[in-house]
Amino acid sequence: MTTYTWITQPAGDWGAETNWQPTGGPPGVVPTGTTDVADLISTGGLETFIVSVAPGETFNLSTVNLQASNNTHEVNLEIQGGG
Repeated sequence: MTTYTWITQPAGDWGAETNWQPTGGPPGVVPTGTTDVADLISTGGLETFIVSVAPGETFNLSTVNLQASNNTHEVNLEIQGGG
């Protein structure tokens, strides 16, 4: 199991390794992906994440964690199809 943290604010491509830390991601895509954890932690009051998934691209995770920076407990995740 590997835990990856989304480092691209506010939006980016789920499949781009540079959007994740540690590098070597993205989570859920590598062969052991079904045990990966993705942490999306907002910064600077941002409470919406927008990630894009390209056609034919898939991911399979154990857990996706969303965390607000201002403790409002209101974080949004929007997944868009690329094309």
